Amino acid sequence: MQFNFGLFVFFLIGIFLSFSRAAWGNCVLASACYFLFISNIPIKKRVITLLLCLIAGTFLLFYLGNTPLIANLLNERLGMQNYDTERFSTQKAAFEAGFSNLIGMGPGQSDENLEMSTHSLYARLFAENGLIGFLSFFVFFILSMLQALKRTLRSSYQVRGLYSIIFASLVGLIFNSLFIDTLHWRHFWLLLALAWCAEEEINEGMPEPIKIKGR
Repeated sequence: MQFNFGLFVFFLIGIFLSFSRAAWGNCVLASACYFLFISNIPIKKRVITLLLCLIAGTFLLFYLGNTPLIANLLNERLGMQNYDTERFSTQKAAFEAGFSNLIGMGPGQSDENLEMSTHSLYARLFAENGLIGFLSFFVFFILSMLQALKRTLRSSYQVRGLYSIIFASLVGLIFNSLFIDTLHWRHFWLLLALAWCAEEEINEGMPEPIKIKGR
């Protein structure tokens, strides 16, 4: 328990020091969904873990906030960046291109026809694959999330935690995709596939439960 919590805090520090606003939002949403739906862990233990994370996070922010270099970078990242304007204008142009050509300009063509990468999965999909491609992918994305959520709530105790991780990760990615071309992230497609894996298939890779005599 202590080792896992320490590892969790270590990764949280890494995410914070990435100074990526999209990564921060992804982490907050995914963590919230995980703690909310990880029903195979008692609520008392979840609350204790959440409180420990808040306490550790408060001390970490206080410490880093008093470090001049970190504080300056944090203040800079919390404000609008020069490239944000370019990103938003490119995303606007991508949606305008999608509306002007509802069948899309073709895979990979947004980089050729726009001033810079869209930095948004949704803008890229709409510009390159058109309305039908955009809606098809978005519906598949939502159905995959709902499938993972259903298995989180209905699966057996042994695999419920795995589906909750898949669901929480997809929720984080749906936010992250607003600002990143996640279409090229290989683990994104892996998570979408895992959401549809049957419980029996996942159980095959799980160790056999230890049987205690007399029970």
